[in-house]
Amino acid sequence: MRGVAPEGVLPSSGTPPFRQVALAGRFATRDGSLRLDELTLALDRSKLHGSAQFAWPDRSDGLLAVTAKLATSTLDIDALPELPLPTDAAGGTRPSLDLSLPLAADSVRVAEAGSGPLAAGRLHLQGRRSATGLAVDAIDVENLGGATLHAKGAIADRAATLDLNLDAARLDAAAALVTQLTPGRAAEALARRASSLAPAKLHLDAAFDRGAQGRLAASRLDVAGQLAATAIEGHLAPEGDRMRLRATAETSQGEGLLRQIGLPVATVDRRRCGPAHVALDGTGPLDGPLRTSVEAAFGDSHLKVDGSFQLFGAGRGGSGALTAASPDATP
Repeated sequence: MRGVAPEGVLPSSGTPPFRQVALAGRFATRDGSLRLDELTLALDRSKLHGSAQFAWPDRSDGLLAVTAKLATSTLDIDALPELPLPTDAAGGTRPSLDLSLPLAADSVRVAEAGSGPLAAGRLHLQGRRSATGLAVDAIDVENLGGATLHAKGAIADRAATLDLNLDAARLDAAAALVTQLTPGRAAEALARRASSLAPAKLHLDAAFDRGAQGRLAASRLDVAGQLAATAIEGHLAPEGDRMRLRATAETSQGEGLLRQIGLPVATVDRRRCGPAHVALDGTGPLDGPLRTSVEAAFGDSHLKVDGSFQLFGAGRGGSGALTAASPDATP
């Protein structure tokens, strides 16, 4: 069966996640709708079972309504799928269908994820796409290379939300996945530090607004949890016409925190480094310099920085005043 996809339903470029597609089932059609029952859908090496219903657009919003419920023992794909969100001239989302998709898989394997294959345990996905945007009611992934992930969120025309819980014995495979999905300096830094950040248990709650250039930027963020022996907490929120960023990290193993920051500490004596505490407080626009204060203590050594720094985006850097003191600076 051949046809033309409505504008925006399929990506216009990029490699599709599935090369071979076949389906079989029983169908019934009535009043402009099509229902598929006893559906078997083969996607490359994966075979899914379930049902689907399509309602052609005679509605006021003109969207094709698709409701599907699918399950599989193994979801085996060659590459991570690209999930484009078509945009209009103003940078907002341009929906092309109304989609509801619960998907359950007992295991997942991605042949090309980062530098090699990635295997995961049970997957549960509950998502909807409508005229108001994309809503992910639940993404539950067990044993993603040693990590368990629970998330939900939504993307509307001008805003987005994300709520995420991570519990990971290891982070190397998950870091490779992040590098594949969102390549950049932050992803590369995560990959380099993955071994020093695990085991990890984090909760993140964030909200984003779409700016004049059509890009989503964080308007609120709360994160708390444990990275190896380091307890972390961070908050980003509006304060008047500016943003306030506060973050802390505390650990009984200061040399571990230095490794997490990315400093070479192979020769540091754990007994000399001692417990550590770092606190950051910054105020200003996220796309410009933040008036920033950082206080750190590693054992009996203390450091304080006050200045103006660009922490995000291009041109990161800044200047300020530095004071430091240590009773014994030998490694």
